[in-house]
Amino acid sequence: MNSKVTIRHPELVAIDGADGKIYFGGKTQWLPEEMRQLRGGAVAAAEMISYLAATRDDLGDLYPPRTRRTQAEFETLMERVWEAIAPGDGAPLTLSGFVDGLNAFAKRAGHQLVFNELDIRGHRPSADRCQGFIDDAMVRDTPVAFLNRIHGEDGEILRNWSLIVGQVGNRVILADDGVQRPIDFRLWHDTTSLGGGLVFAMRNPL
Repeated sequence: MNSKVTIRHPELVAIDGADGKIYFGGKTQWLPEEMRQLRGGAVAAAEMISYLAATRDDLGDLYPPRTRRTQAEFETLMERVWEAIAPGDGAPLTLSGFVDGLNAFAKRAGHQLVFNELDIRGHRPSADRCQGFIDDAMVRDTPVAFLNRIHGEDGEILRNWSLIVGQVGNRVILADDGVQRPIDFRLWHDTTSLGGGLVFAMRNPL
């Protein structure tokens, strides 16, 4: 897989920071302390909703700023999304919890979204299947939330979330804590011990 595919308007991921800098997506540091346990889940979810609202006329009310957005505007969206996706009792944010929360968030605003999930744990799909999934999303101009499960320093399982906005060969392009970062997805797939997941949202079923 050598072709390059991206969302059509990566500039809509940019956020004007309160410090005068331009960030590629949100930062976990913008979240209140109690929300940071989600390790980017609220950020990735807000980025996904933000992009869909900016590129689909009938979803504009989910997040009114339809072009460039400010840090303050994005922080408000993250807090609203966090209320929908946050698991109870400090539990980790799972792939299903992410989907269920965003589904509820959209339904409260009168919208029906269709979520496509790919669980990369246990009996895992091949790297080709995963990259084909990402390619399907990019062709439909929708970013992909990427869950990467890793071992923490104390042995606990941490769930790190970021947003895939493009794919070039074996590499995916992430909006990761305010910066654009490429990673070798196939290398991650072939070496990860805990796996993770992929999910994207659209207006109509595939």
